[in-house]
Amino acid sequence: QTNSYYHDFMGDGLMVIYVLIENNGGSSPSVNDLASYANQYNMDNPVLGDNNYQFFSALEVDQYIPSISLVKWDGTLLAKDDIDQVNAQMNAALPPGGGPSGW
Repeated sequence: QTNSYYHDFMGDGLMVIYVLIENNGGSSPSVNDLASYANQYNMDNPVLGDNNYQFFSALEVDQYIPSISLVKWDGTLLAKDDIDQVNAQMNAALPPGGGPSGW
């Protein structure tokens, strides 16, 4: 089974990418750590490692996790670590009634 909540919308131009900054031991995540995370949560979308904290420092605001940001395909940052702003941007981009409840 896949993480269908997000998977259903990938065909509509949304791709969810998970970025891990460390493993359970507090070290940089290995390829095996990333695969294990994806398997544990039944994900079929990309899980990337941020060993140098480049994504984290660019997209994290309040130092709490999880963090969610919205980036356009061209790299334009639409919402930075702000779930309300991400939801508003996604609602504006989706056709009327096109998203799941709560977006």
